[in-house]
Amino acid sequence: MVEEIVKEKVASGRLSSFIALDKKYDRNDFITLLFNIGLLTIKEAGVRTRFEVPNKIIESIYLQYLSDLEQKRLGCKIDVLEQELALDELAEEGKINKLTTVVSEFLMQTSGRNKIKFDERYIKLIYSFIMSSTDQYFIYDEYPARQGYGDLVALRTPASYAKYELLLELKYIKTRETNVAKIEKEFEKGVGQIADYMKDKRLAMLPHLKKFVVVFSGFEVVKLEEV
Repeated sequence: MVEEIVKEKVASGRLSSFIALDKKYDRNDFITLLFNIGLLTIKEAGVRTRFEVPNKIIESIYLQYLSDLEQKRLGCKIDVLEQELALDELAEEGKINKLTTVVSEFLMQTSGRNKIKFDERYIKLIYSFIMSSTDQYFIYDEYPARQGYGDLVALRTPASYAKYELLLELKYIKTRETNVAKIEKEFEKGVGQIADYMKDKRLAMLPHLKKFVVVFSGFEVVKLEEV
């Protein structure tokens, strides 16, 4: 349920008038609980009310919770020191080499235990998990920019000391389909998408926005470049 809220941004259900403590919670009970403690708000009332996350701070709480669950499920841990150093590198130098290494190493750790289909969405989720630990950024998944959606955008919070912000476009190629031509094709596709996103005035006016395309083959990074 929490994963659905984070990925889809909304959840549908009904508010329960009473939650009995002596029975197993159902979906509506869980939604009611999240609503009553301020972790969901009403987006659209109806027969089945649509709920959404009220703000980016609450979304960050969900991401951190999901990150802990995923690490426990897979029996793997994200190195906290490496995570902090990676986020410091982004904030102070505008680079994502360390951040991408942490993502890649986590994916390789879990490769033999993870039954989830690896694709761009899952890789993006791991980036989001790692970045949710900092109070320097608000993380936007599928940021709407003109006619497209930027895979991952990290914008400074009001109290942030970070110098740089981030627009990241991810590409994933199955290992058996990877070759030089395919890598270049996916990379150029990402470059074109970023060029389209930057026509959006909200992004174009950011003076310290760093833009990267990262191409993964399986769990490994085969191309990472600033554009």
